[in-house]
Amino acid sequence: MLDNAMLDNGWQYTQSLWEVFHNTVFLGQTLKSTEIVPQPAQCFKIHVPNGGELATATEFFLASSHDHPCAGLDWIVLLYLFLVVHCCSWFSRWLVWEPFARWRLGVSSNCGDATTKRKIENFSQSVNAASFHILSSIFVWRILSQKEWLWSTEAWGDPTALSSIEPDFKFYYLLYAARYISDMLSLYYENKRSDTLAYAIHHVATVALVLLSGHVGLTRVGGVIMFFFDWTDPFMLIAKALVYLSRKPTDIYQWLADRLFELFAVSFFLTRNLMFSCVVYVVFQYDFNDYPEIPATAAFILKSMLIVLELLMTFWLVLIIKAAINQLSNEGNVEDIREDEFTTTKKKKGI
Repeated sequence: MLDNAMLDNGWQYTQSLWEVFHNTVFLGQTLKSTEIVPQPAQCFKIHVPNGGELATATEFFLASSHDHPCAGLDWIVLLYLFLVVHCCSWFSRWLVWEPFARWRLGVSSNCGDATTKRKIENFSQSVNAASFHILSSIFVWRILSQKEWLWSTEAWGDPTALSSIEPDFKFYYLLYAARYISDMLSLYYENKRSDTLAYAIHHVATVALVLLSGHVGLTRVGGVIMFFFDWTDPFMLIAKALVYLSRKPTDIYQWLADRLFELFAVSFFLTRNLMFSCVVYVVFQYDFNDYPEIPATAAFILKSMLIVLELLMTFWLVLIIKAAINQLSNEGNVEDIREDEFTTTKKKKGI
């Protein structure tokens, strides 16, 4: 039952996770077991990694039916993080990116035709998403780059690592879920595209994978996906934003957009198609009978969501190939094959 005590504990827990996350990401400090245990103390424990020093760790508390005093607190943390992410996302669009786009395109807030207004909205959406992806890539690099297990496929599914997680990594994990929940809800208000449904499916599958992998303890697999794949998206998103600011096919904005699209196409294929397929293959090699803590239903859902993402990556690769072919036949400028609002405008460029 959700009550004031649970909300207070959830807020304390969120603050403690944030403090460790902040110290790791921004100050380069790690939480040692000799320090004061964060609050609420029952949500943390002394943890001894294989061959490592004593450290303070926590675990996931998504199940509200357990007798643990912290049971269900993760939903409170997720709620707080969602509210922060969602507000930052939309206020940055309204207060920063849309005014900047209007200034660049030379229109006031009450002027401009429907196409111009959609360009402004799409620009703010692209820059906002790029900002989140860039920050996410920096955060996960600061947290995981020194982890030895990151580079060992055998260590990704280490059964001894299922019952604990570093507080900074857990904060990032829940922040990642909160971001995609925000993106999923924002799709309802944003301009519709030809692959809006694909994005909705992607966000649902991603949130399901993040929360379920956290619940059963396979956070290392999730961390690998987050670490290696988020950094490719800014190429495409910044390219889109530059296209919306471009006034003619020969200006610097369009030229930069074309070069960024080319970088994105190569990096997407290498990471989202080749490397992601390798991660999926590794997970499918696991014998989940060796993981008695993971129910068969959870293992099935995890594998199913990975297949869904694999299919989506293939679908988007096809779109990228089509855009690349269009670029070759369109004076080197890539056209937008996703934006429905551009289909009636001749020679409109986009990503």
